[in-house]
Amino acid sequence: MKKVFILITALIILSCSLSGQNVNKAFRKLEKENYVTAKVIFDEVLESDKKVQHPAAYYGLALTFTNESYRGHDPYKALKYAMQAKKKFSNLTSDQQKEASDYVNEKKMDEALAVLDQQYTAQLKEQKDIALVEKYLNDLEGAPNHSDMVTYRNKLAWQKAEDFNTIHSYRRYIEKYPESVWVEKAQESIIKLEFEQAVAEDDSRAFSEFITNHPDSEYADTAAQKIEQLEYVRAKNLNSIEYYDRFMEQHPESERFDEINKLRDAKAFEMAGFLNTIQSYDDFIDRYPDAQQRAEAVSMRNQLAWEQAEMENTAMAFRKFITNYPDAEQSELAQQKLSAFNVSAQLMELQQKQDEIAAKNIKSIKRYADEEKTSPTEITRYDTKGRVTEEQTFEDDSRRQFIYSYQSGKQGYPGGKRIMDNGTMIKTVSYKTDETGNINEMTFKCSKPGEICRNYKDVFSYDQKLHLAQILRLSGNDTLRVTEVKTNASGQIIEKHEHIFDPEADEQELIKRFAYNSDGRLFEETWTDPKGTIIRVVTYTWEGDRLKSILTYNALGKRKEVFQYNDKGEISSGTIYSMPGKQ
Repeated sequence: MKKVFILITALIILSCSLSGQNVNKAFRKLEKENYVTAKVIFDEVLESDKKVQHPAAYYGLALTFTNESYRGHDPYKALKYAMQAKKKFSNLTSDQQKEASDYVNEKKMDEALAVLDQQYTAQLKEQKDIALVEKYLNDLEGAPNHSDMVTYRNKLAWQKAEDFNTIHSYRRYIEKYPESVWVEKAQESIIKLEFEQAVAEDDSRAFSEFITNHPDSEYADTAAQKIEQLEYVRAKNLNSIEYYDRFMEQHPESERFDEINKLRDAKAFEMAGFLNTIQSYDDFIDRYPDAQQRAEAVSMRNQLAWEQAEMENTAMAFRKFITNYPDAEQSELAQQKLSAFNVSAQLMELQQKQDEIAAKNIKSIKRYADEEKTSPTEITRYDTKGRVTEEQTFEDDSRRQFIYSYQSGKQGYPGGKRIMDNGTMIKTVSYKTDETGNINEMTFKCSKPGEICRNYKDVFSYDQKLHLAQILRLSGNDTLRVTEVKTNASGQIIEKHEHIFDPEADEQELIKRFAYNSDGRLFEETWTDPKGTIIRVVTYTWEGDRLKSILTYNALGKRKEVFQYNDKGEISSGTIYSMPGKQ
């Protein structure tokens, strides 16, 4: 304050020698510490039109408010008036500034401004009130310490942001003070806090988001390692092929890659073993050619294929095995079994017999060719679900009908069958089924039981897998026939061994074998006696999933059934043609 009074004295001494009695009077009141009167006079000067005296009046007000003895003491107002004095003086013309110099010493005024600014900013730094600093910066732009106080304000705001130490506080700081020297540090703090937040969440998605937002951060490598660690643990805990594959795809350079690859192969082999099918092992072999379990998978696949071939026990089954698995250890045995079948020779012999019969029955053959186009010997009708509803056979003037019905409320379960001869009922067939749709009993009743027509029923038995195992044909207390059934793993019948207890029957023992194509559809049916002599061969022709025709032939002739389909792909009708041999 001593320096301020020196300025006042110097100014008053100067003013005493000059005109401007009001300003002079006010400064003398100020010297005598009569601050109230001095302020009143300075205000009156400002209200006058003597603009050249205004800088001196503002300067006087600055000195008034800076004195601590004045009850209205206000360092901020003192500095503000000093700034206005400087501004007013600068706005004067050169002639006016020369005239104003009679009332105020410009140099002393600048020195006073510097002192007042230094004092007030020092006070602000002691108070550490950012609101007051903001007010100083907004109201007193151009003050000597303005740029210094900008730096101080930024520092004070930075300390506040650090005290909160939140992502929000640092982002708000960057938004408000983008030119601050602490912006870079604020950005670093945000990155650090976001990384710590990801660590707290301990989730790969959080770390992935962090890397996306801060790819060049010092924490990016650590975040990537965290992702790898989390996904490694997740894959092992879930023990899932999908997660193993995902880990290897996303982390091809990982030190854990080989370990995960082995775990994936082991899991895939386990799944193949759980399904335990030829297809499941084939899929494993194709998808994981370098797996340690490949040799074992090949062995298991070959064994299943061999068991299937043995169950089918047909030349075609063994030929297929040899073709598909030439390196299998069972291939040699399959070749031996194939050699034991003389199916081709027997078929040639059968074909030769048919050719001989056909040669003797050229007329019949010609009739067959014509009938195949115009006059069928049998007709089959179907409903919209592809189920047989009626079969008709024609021979001379005789017509026999087989009419089928189905149980309502059960999808496709047979309900019964009626057999008509020229419109007269001769036999009915009724069915009993369980909840799975398997037939338990078929009962055959004749309208007129006798030597020609006999009442009987077939009783069906199933194994633990609900696959058909045996059929008993009973008539009263008599057993007419016992049929032992073999099925493959899918439940498809591959063999029926029929024991017939009827001395008048053509065959007392009959073996029927069934073969399926790679799509699981029946394509061949062979009937033989116990010695292996072929009695009948039935072949099925498919077009995609549609059965196009069934060809049945034996030593007595051929029989061909052709199917037609509607626009919906459903069987609409079936026509049977016959080429008779020796009648």
